[in-house]
Amino acid sequence: MANDMLSEVLNKLGVQPRFHALLQELCGGETDFLADVAVSDLEGATDGDGVRITGPIARGLVRKLQGAANPASTPAAQPSAAALATRQPVASPLPADPRDIKALRRAVAAVDRPDEGMRGTAADANKLQAAANPAVIQALSTALRGRMADAAAAAATLRSISVTPAAALSACEAGVPSALAEALQRPAVTAGPVIAWAMPAVARLAQHRETHGRLTAAGLPRILEAFAHDRAAASKVPAREGQPAPRINLVAAMALAFLSETGGPDIASRVPLRTVPELVALLQKRIFAANAEEIVQSRLFCGLPLYFRSRFVLQTILRLVEQSGAHCATAWRTPLPELVSGLLEGELPSDAEENKPFGSPEALDLALPCAEALLKAEGAGSPESRASLEVALRLARGSDSSASAAPAAAVAAAAAAA
Repeated sequence: MANDMLSEVLNKLGVQPRFHALLQELCGGETDFLADVAVSDLEGATDGDGVRITGPIARGLVRKLQGAANPASTPAAQPSAAALATRQPVASPLPADPRDIKALRRAVAAVDRPDEGMRGTAADANKLQAAANPAVIQALSTALRGRMADAAAAAATLRSISVTPAAALSACEAGVPSALAEALQRPAVTAGPVIAWAMPAVARLAQHRETHGRLTAAGLPRILEAFAHDRAAASKVPAREGQPAPRINLVAAMALAFLSETGGPDIASRVPLRTVPELVALLQKRIFAANAEEIVQSRLFCGLPLYFRSRFVLQTILRLVEQSGAHCATAWRTPLPELVSGLLEGELPSDAEENKPFGSPEALDLALPCAEALLKAEGAGSPESRASLEVALRLARGSDSSASAAPAAAVAAAAAAA
């Protein structure tokens, strides 16, 4: 068994206990050497359950172990201002008066990135500092209820600073969820610029289950449902000339999907079934997108100039297929099974290193539970599709060598049965 200190570090890195003993052996019990573990050290080895470690699992473990060399990437450790200040260029300091919303927004904006809400720059320290400052959160809550320009800036800032579960939970203090609910219900004439930032802010907060109780208590599920079904007074945000119209209804549906993790089937049922193929199409486009600049400039995210990760979309789909049989059945009629198989087998890229929230899982980490949820739907999908996904799932779990010989036979048998 791994020693207590090593196990504690591995747990913080998100490494499952069945891998601890092997990693203890590889690094000699020294946490300093975890980051030196390579894919070749893990692939083909046996975990604590006696299961062979496959290539995709080995690569996923190595990605997590890199956090041992960069504590800022772990959930338990956040980057210090001193460490982040050494990066160039340097972010502006937080304003002395947090009520200066425009200055606050500039201070937490990602430096030299196409989207101010991105992570991985010198502004990260400011984001975390702002989220932990009650005066800042109070100022943002007040601004959300104020003039249109201030409300939009406050919503953009909230989205920007909610970079960890702890930061997102702190951002839900001082009546912020209620203020966001009010912002989403502004008269249509002033709603457009505010909602274009407020809805993504709600979705960013809802991504963290720690915020769900407060978002639900503020009545946001009902408001999000109205937007998702295009029943809200300000559902349609006007498009700018030559640009796609923002899909605020799709962002609202994503926020509802996030909330269904704790709200269960009742919340999931409020998401229109038509949303599933739209989300899968968005995931597919995101997986093959070249870089952050392309994503933002093309307004790939629901017609909004925002960066997003594959994991963000896959998480919404995962919650829906977990919580709703109807949504799961609909997902089988999309390319989702093939996309999930591609992620599990390493044929499709997972999230890039840029902009990873501290300790956040990536698309590959969510592909496995998504495959499991899809396969629980009996009778859904063609025999060939189910067999292919089962093979990918077995390989990702690290089945024994018999599973490695099974792919062609399983697919062929399924085709014969069809």
